[in-house]
Amino acid sequence: MASVYRFRRGPLVLRWIKKSGTVAIEMGDMLKHNTTANESVTPVGASGDASALVGVAMQASPATDPTATKVKFAEIGHGTVFEFPAAASDDHGFGIRFKITAAQELTVITTWTNCVAVCSETKGASGTNTLVSFLPGVYQRTISATG
Repeated sequence: MASVYRFRRGPLVLRWIKKSGTVAIEMGDMLKHNTTANESVTPVGASGDASALVGVAMQASPATDPTATKVKFAEIGHGTVFEFPAAASDDHGFGIRFKITAAQELTVITTWTNCVAVCSETKGASGTNTLVSFLPGVYQRTISATG
């Protein structure tokens, strides 16, 4: 997916951390913390990455950048509102829970297992983007892969 500026409103807590290897990061990617890869980040890929989620990339870094390149990201869990793609067929009502589908995509989930965000503004099923606030991530330890 192309770089997309996902921040919409609210507190913006910016952090810088090095990225892992020669992995490409696009602006707008949800990022996971890799404790086994020199304390770096990579884009998330699936709902199982929920417990390692740290934030949303605020800049891109191509795969040609060196391993120690630092990327700027918005830390999640401060009530910040982001806009992400979500399935148009899903209800996007206030408080609806979402899980990770891809680096820049969320899907409605009915349990708390792997839940990373909640809908912050009702949009119905008419659009494919929804406004969400993320639960506190790996640093605040609220998101749980087990529910």
